[in-house]
Amino acid sequence: MLLGLPPFAAAVAEALTHAVAGSLELPPGCEVTHDLRAIEILRALLPMPTHDAFRAWYGDFRERHGSRPRALEAFHEGYPPRAVRRSHGSWLRFVDQMGDLGEPQASLVRGTAAGPAGTPGLHEFLEDLETTPMTKSYKMVVLLAMLNENCLPGTVPIDDLARTVSQLARRSARLQADFGAALADPQALKRHLEINPIAAWSGGAGTHGVAYFAYEAGRFSSRFDLPSPQRDAFQELVRELVDWRLAEYLQRQPETEDAIVCKVSHAGGRPILFLPDRAARPDIPEGSTPILIDGQPYEAQFARIAVNVIRAPGSTRNELPGLLRSWFGPDAGRPGTSFHVRFERAADNTYRLLPLHHTAPSHEPEEWRQYPREAIPRLFGLPYSAPVWTQGFIFKNNRVVLLVTLDKSTQAKEHRYEDRFDAPDRFQWQSQNKQHRAGATERKLARHVELGIPVHLFVRKTPKVDGRAAPFLYCGECEFLRGTATARSPSTGS
Repeated sequence: MLLGLPPFAAAVAEALTHAVAGSLELPPGCEVTHDLRAIEILRALLPMPTHDAFRAWYGDFRERHGSRPRALEAFHEGYPPRAVRRSHGSWLRFVDQMGDLGEPQASLVRGTAAGPAGTPGLHEFLEDLETTPMTKSYKMVVLLAMLNENCLPGTVPIDDLARTVSQLARRSARLQADFGAALADPQALKRHLEINPIAAWSGGAGTHGVAYFAYEAGRFSSRFDLPSPQRDAFQELVRELVDWRLAEYLQRQPETEDAIVCKVSHAGGRPILFLPDRAARPDIPEGSTPILIDGQPYEAQFARIAVNVIRAPGSTRNELPGLLRSWFGPDAGRPGTSFHVRFERAADNTYRLLPLHHTAPSHEPEEWRQYPREAIPRLFGLPYSAPVWTQGFIFKNNRVVLLVTLDKSTQAKEHRYEDRFDAPDRFQWQSQNKQHRAGATERKLARHVELGIPVHLFVRKTPKVDGRAAPFLYCGECEFLRGTATARSPSTGS
């Protein structure tokens, strides 16, 4: 079963499988003749199941950090936790199925840790917490205040709740705007809480009619309780979800007349930009439109529903896929991800294209992490240029970057350089045919340690994986020793 595929794609995938196996059910007198290469091309064009990209990122994060990502970390890296609801039911169920919840958290998520008789189910509350609507931040701020007061599960007087809510709201301009003038008046804030989040939580609004809380005589209480250590485990899970839901809410950016926010999607295996509804935004340009990216001029093709081509003036090369992958990584636009860009209109009616990063981009490569080719230049503060970065040896800004593909079976015979690992910390790299010992760059390379020129090694096994360009694994800085390079980074045996 292909989870996450739209029905038409699942049907095509199933038909391709039967075609290869010779098990297609055809009407009498009919037959199908197919080319295996054509089958693989069709498979590569199918949208990737949502959970595959998410699981790959999740596993990579866990391997690099030694622990699972929390929901907030997944959201910040462009992998929204709600993307796994279709395949796994909830974010926490997905984490559990990945084997990353121990007891008693697993029993809370699975619904085997029951509270006192007659109280709402704890696992239902955790699932409703992932989906309850948020037009304002109130419900999540109240839960965070209860956690900070160590009253969830438990009871908190309205005076204490209002005081802690006020402290939390003042940490963010967006939260202050939500609560407005009530923050300056304790009595007004208490009334505000009673009318809004307390009434919603105690009335079952947004939780399928289930009232997980009650409010009586100025005391806000959960209708469930837990003994330790289940209580500690429950609080940890609730805080994880609340932190994510608040971050998701704060990240929402209202549309303005001077900006066009586009979601990064994909078509034909390449990332593109989906435009907002033109009926709601009649100001969106049409056709070829001059834009600026990092201060450089480009031309964007605004079609009816998408921007799928961006070119440099006078060029026929489409820079958009490489640009989006350099900003968001190899999964840019793939199902299960949530990346956005922004076209900002200046006073002279020109547009500037910017990525909407959830976190500040890193400009230092991380050892044993994979990077698409297009993302590597930005790790060193350099722009991506295909003629430069499609080579295997780059010398820019007084640093050397080696991009090595080990399997060269598809290369011309004269380009099948003998590159390989001789040991976990020793790599044999053969220079290109055009390089020679007497060259100025080569002489600097021989003395790179003395001259303070760092050499960075990126390696991949094959040029492509599943029909797409394979990313490179960063192996760290190297020192050249008689034609071989020794990695300074610790070996992982990979």
